Amino acid sequence: MKVGDLVRWNRNGYNESLNLPWLEKQGIVLDVNGRAISPKVVTVMWGTEAIEIFEKIFADDLEVVNESR
Repeated sequence: MKVGDLVRWNRNGYNESLNLPWLEKQGIVLDVNGRAISPKVVTVMWGTEAIEIFEKIFADDLEVVNESR
């Protein structure tokens, strides 16, 4: 996972029939903090309607939808 990647919440182990709206969010990785932390902590900007939300999340809670070049 690197800066610029499009990501979403990792869906492994989740029941899709629960219809959890936060599972549908997609965001852009803004920062990857790999300093002796495992798993890495990434800063994601979520685009939800007209609001931009910045959140720090463990990388293993996310999956890459589309990698940046």
